[in-house]
Amino acid sequence: MKMYVLGNEDAVLGFSLVGVAGAAVDDPADALARLQELRRRGSVGLILITSDLARRMRRQLEEFQAASILPIILEVAAPGEVVQRPSAREVLRRAAGVGV
Repeated sequence: MKMYVLGNEDAVLGFSLVGVAGAAVDDPADALARLQELRRRGSVGLILITSDLARRMRRQLEEFQAASILPIILEVAAPGEVVQRPSAREVLRRAAGVGV
């Protein structure tokens, strides 16, 4: 399975330097369309999304993730930001659907 990054231009450029494909997206509607396209492809297992974009589309991301296990979406810090991540236990609990 492949990895893909969505977010601001700096993040996409940075990840491209280590071989990760991606798209610079600023509009939440465009990002959601990309997410749906990536899910249909089936070859992408992990999508990294920058925190600045994720913050503007939180509800849509939650609905997207609830609809299917793959691809996994991981929020990464946008340049100059810090992301509060859930614990590994919380991630596993959500993935297993326990206590939801």
